[in-house]
Amino acid sequence: MPTRRRPFRVVTGPLTLEGERDAILALMAEGASAHWRIGVHYNNIVDNKLAEQNNLRASDFFAREIQAIPPTTLMLYGAVAKAFSEEHARLYGVTKLRLLLTYGSLMSSPRIIDPGTKEVFVPQRDGSAKPKLFRDCTCDELKAAIADIQGKSTQKLPPGHVRRVKEVRADVVRLFGPDSGITVTARYTGKELLMSLKNISADDLVSLISALSKSRPR
Repeated sequence: MPTRRRPFRVVTGPLTLEGERDAILALMAEGASAHWRIGVHYNNIVDNKLAEQNNLRASDFFAREIQAIPPTTLMLYGAVAKAFSEEHARLYGVTKLRLLLTYGSLMSSPRIIDPGTKEVFVPQRDGSAKPKLFRDCTCDELKAAIADIQGKSTQKLPPGHVRRVKEVRADVVRLFGPDSGITVTARYTGKELLMSLKNISADDLVSLISALSKSRPR
């Protein structure tokens, strides 16, 4: 007989670091169906500063206690759990919703209430972009739409600056993986290149700054 999924219950009593950790560890055995709920417990730890109350950095706690899930993946689960309902996660999957969050942040979209009806502009072979409802998009189409926006953000940059932006994006992928959800956008003021990072935690930002300090513009 198939294993029945445990119903998700919101904790009404005091939250504890150990309790939230144990909840995450127990949910890991359920696979992808539990990712949204793992995100809820991750948010409970981060938003309530449970690690800090125990004289720990949250990033150190997750790296030590939840070794099977990369910290950036936990952060993505948390972002999806904060933005969408469990029903949305069940319908579309956490990975696809994470891509929608990335797309929305690049488009500076307001909060997405009904993800299924959100329009995504999917690039076509002829260079145009065709609007398509999120619920009908594949993950590959969402990734193409994200890459298209990022590509257009560098089209008007001087060649040397384009190279620098690509280097920073490559550093992000190398450090945090291709599915981190961290995006890099850029604009040129006429005097200097300005880059913006979205969906990056404070600890990941420190790691990225360290990596960038070893790479100088050519």
